[in-house]
Amino acid sequence: DANPKNALEFLKLKGDLCLAAGEHAEAQAVYEKVLAMRNIPWALLGLGKMYYLSGDHLQARQQFERVIEENRMSLEAYDWLAKTMEELGDLAEAQRVLHTAAQLSPKAILRQKALGEIAYRNKDLETAEKSFKAAVNLVTDDLYLRQYGDSLRERSLQRIQSNVFVSQRWESWSLVGN
Repeated sequence: DANPKNALEFLKLKGDLCLAAGEHAEAQAVYEKVLAMRNIPWALLGLGKMYYLSGDHLQARQQFERVIEENRMSLEAYDWLAKTMEELGDLAEAQRVLHTAAQLSPKAILRQKALGEIAYRNKDLETAEKSFKAAVNLVTDDLYLRQYGDSLRERSLQRIQSNVFVSQRWESWSLVGN
């Protein structure tokens, strides 16, 4: 079969591996091959990452903006666009991009932290404080939920043990009239 059904998955993996290995030209060839077949979001995003990692931040910006334009819920594209804007020296735009992404996905701890850091650098202390508090609260909530889950598990185990004890005792009781 010249065109296996998993070909796109393999090409995505190959492109990602090429990026990770620093083989930017090979990654570009893979992503462009996919885009020649179909307009696939991960290939557009991968091409943007390749431009960013190659130092071509203007091309990366255009690519990430295109991804967001085609799918405003592509949160990874917002993160990469913010990094790109930071590299281009436009910290205000980087903050705006992260703010938009944080509104779309308010429970992303690392994004809240990144927004806090860029807002702090922009001397927007109100946004920085809100974002850092949100990140801390998310971590705290997560810890609280884990502790609550542990507590529930412990109570469940106690109930199971209690039920086993009662069942064992019930079997050994002799009821009058039997």
